[in-house]
Amino acid sequence: KELEFAREQAEEASRLKSEFLASTSHELRTPLNGMIGFLRLVMEGMADDPEEEKEFIQEAHNSALHLLNIINDILDIAKIEAGKMELELGPLELEELFNKVHDFTAQQAHQKNLSFTIEKPDTYDGIIMYGNYQRLLQVMLNLVGNAIKFT
Repeated sequence: KELEFAREQAEEASRLKSEFLASTSHELRTPLNGMIGFLRLVMEGMADDPEEEKEFIQEAHNSALHLLNIINDILDIAKIEAGKMELELGPLELEELFNKVHDFTAQQAHQKNLSFTIEKPDTYDGIIMYGNYQRLLQVMLNLVGNAIKFT
């Protein structure tokens, strides 16, 4: 009976890893295709003016950063599974974090004809938090990315 249970668990783990890889391959291709597309436009001289060319390069850069975040997420999962995840805590500026989230996700929202704004209170004067910047950024990007994806 224990052997049967162990086999079922192994099969379930294998199925979950296969699903993860299928979903991850799509997540990796999306920003990679964005990079390739925008860089192709620049290489083929499709920009109407230098400002538009700069926008294309910026979009390729944003896609590259998004791809890097996805790869980092995958590597983090491996670290967590291996019990080697360590967090570095320190002060972080909330406005900087929000701006980074906006920069990374604005194009994704625009492509789906969604508006994305961050509203701050009138009394906002730079909120400093204590935590892990990278992990908080990762969580916020995932939340906003999923909100955009499923809206």
